[in-house]
Amino acid sequence: MENLKNITPVEDFNWDAYENGEAVTSMSHEDLEKAYDGTLNKVNDREVVDGTVIAMNKREVVVNIGYKSDGIIPLNEFRYNPDLKIGDTVEVYIENQEDKKGQLILSHKKARATRSWDRVNAALENEEIIKGSRRKKSSVNLKKDKYWKVLLKISHHTVYSSTLAA
Repeated sequence: MENLKNITPVEDFNWDAYENGEAVTSMSHEDLEKAYDGTLNKVNDREVVDGTVIAMNKREVVVNIGYKSDGIIPLNEFRYNPDLKIGDTVEVYIENQEDKKGQLILSHKKARATRSWDRVNAALENEEIIKGSRRKKSSVNLKKDKYWKVLLKISHHTVYSSTLAA
């Protein structure tokens, strides 16, 4: 936006030629299109990127990822973060670059799930131990919860103590 403040009008612009649909620049239409496309970020479907919150209301959050349109995410996907405000950076999952209305379809919930699985896979590759807290115990299984829900068979649990008998 700063670049737009320094633009000056062309003194000898031919408005009649413009209204008649004639070329008003020495650049071809294809060159102008390439120049415009060069100002946009390239995004792919099913990809997690960072975006900036640019607007909020009681139901929706508008996020800018530097693409040609902004995405709208339901506010309930951010209920874990009541302090969310305009200007915050959030992870978003690109579900679709355009729906029928030309709207960018984003999901914060899917971005968190995808990044969580990325962290699980990284821990597996590095042979790290993932810590979590016990939520529920049945006679056969434990349920653990950190960023995702995990069902762990008691026979696979390495700690057998009286704390598990609760």
